[in-house]
Amino acid sequence: VRTVKVADRSGMVNLTVWNETGKVLQQGDIIRMTKGYTSMFKNCLTIYTTKYGDFVKVGDFCMIFSEAPNMSEPNPELAAKFEKDEAERKAEIQNRKGGGDRSNRGSNSGNGGGNNNG
Repeated sequence: VRTVKVADRSGMVNLTVWNETGKVLQQGDIIRMTKGYTSMFKNCLTIYTTKYGDFVKVGDFCMIFSEAPNMSEPNPELAAKFEKDEAERKAEIQNRKGGGDRSNRGSNSGNGGGNNNG
């Protein structure tokens, strides 16, 4: 596991990478990442890649970037909001798994919309 700083014009954030990807990323690499997500780790915003995520090197040392704001600076307020949002998201998933209201499923009444020409 390796954590590196990544940046663009809008600021900087931590990126945590595993396995081979963590070994091949070098300072100054410009990469395109797919299938990533953010999460909080020790009160710091961090980007991760999913199991099926990918990194493609598209260049090096030729992009304007900013080290400020550092979005991965410890931020207890953001961490608290993230925890609250995460708990709400998990509760919503549990509600969906619980079945919800299924009483109306498949209940149609009437004559099926047939033509009534007397």
